[in-house]
Amino acid sequence: MPQKIHKTPHKYKLKNLSNSHQRVHSRKKVSTDKLSLVYICILPKCSHYLPNIELAEGKETLCHGCNEPMIITQYDITHKTVKPVCSDCKEFKKRKRLLEQEEMRLVKT
Repeated sequence: MPQKIHKTPHKYKLKNLSNSHQRVHSRKKVSTDKLSLVYICILPKCSHYLPNIELAEGKETLCHGCNEPMIITQYDITHKTVKPVCSDCKEFKKRKRLLEQEEMRLVKT
């Protein structure tokens, strides 16, 4: 971790720069009241949040499907998904659903 020296009277202190801007958050939409939504980080020991979900577009977050870093898109903001997932996980889920539907059709016939 990078460290920065801050000069105080008669002492030098090392300040750890591990702030919320240097890590990837795992965001989740939460309703504060009936009209407003915020993104909060659900990682332990992290209190980071975005007070307006529109500010989340273009921010990096962890995918809740595969735990890999991804960028939040307008689709993630506008749709009802609470925990954003990457496009690979969306495609996987879509293919899985199609296979299940095909199996159901085969069972019925």
